[in-house]
Amino acid sequence: EIAAQTTRMAGSAADAMGWDVRSRTAMAFYDVYQADRQLDVMLETLDWLTQFEQVALTMYSTGAGRQSDVLRAGVEVARMNAELERMQAMRAVAAARLNALLDRPSDTVVARVAWSPLPADMPALTDLERWAEESRPLIERGRVALDRARTREALARREIWPDLQLGVQYGQRGSDMGTERMGSVMLGFSLPVFAGRRQMQMRREAAAMTAMSVAELDELRADMRSRIGELHAELTRTRSLITLYRSEVLPQAEANVTSSVSAYRVGRVDFMTLVDARMTVNRYSQELYALLAEYGWRVAELEMVLGRELPSSTRTLEEVS
Repeated sequence: EIAAQTTRMAGSAADAMGWDVRSRTAMAFYDVYQADRQLDVMLETLDWLTQFEQVALTMYSTGAGRQSDVLRAGVEVARMNAELERMQAMRAVAAARLNALLDRPSDTVVARVAWSPLPADMPALTDLERWAEESRPLIERGRVALDRARTREALARREIWPDLQLGVQYGQRGSDMGTERMGSVMLGFSLPVFAGRRQMQMRREAAAMTAMSVAELDELRADMRSRIGELHAELTRTRSLITLYRSEVLPQAEANVTSSVSAYRVGRVDFMTLVDARMTVNRYSQELYALLAEYGWRVAELEMVLGRELPSSTRTLEEVS
């Protein structure tokens, strides 16, 4: 029975490791996703800055602009090119990590990843905790470990019982008088003479191990509930920020760029205002994709804690259009 319980514990540990690898793979996947989309934003920003540089150069050539604007535009274009190189290196690192987790050669080409819609509505905390109690491998391992400790405690209690021995012997030998046959039956038992120093100590040790298994299972459950609560709050916060960026922050920032371009052409704002407006859109767009990637990380981690996939929701979190 103890051997069977030990085997079940090993199986649960293997299942837990599978969910851990799945979670880390998902995080690497969303790192690649974030790098891809942020590279898109940077390329778009670089195109805008190149247009700004051309506008500044045209206005300077007609006497309506300043040379400092042309120089500043060149600096911004060079800086964005440097940021592109840095992000490309980060993308290569994320792709290598993803290949390693998928057990593929590190130089395997990782194409542009596709967004998979994620559930936007999170189940209630009570449901999440109930699912984790039912399906999380580490919780199952803790329950089996407690059962094994109780089995060992029951075995330790039997050590003080007399050890009954029953034996049968038979033999024969030839002689002048013929074949002599002999048989005997033995009945005996052993008594724990020094039970206080051995068997009773084994009982106390087994009882202590059972108490430790109970405490470890309680700790696993407390950690599980705590992490589920944290992830639920983080997912709710991230989803709210994504909605805010999409509906208010980015549209207003993009409108500010359009207004700044028109104002710069007629000399109502300086060149720095124009550049700052576009760089603000660049920063907010990158932050939005970082939030989307973070949402994907948290969903994968929550599924690891639960030991099961989240059910499909009526509303899904779609990619930025």
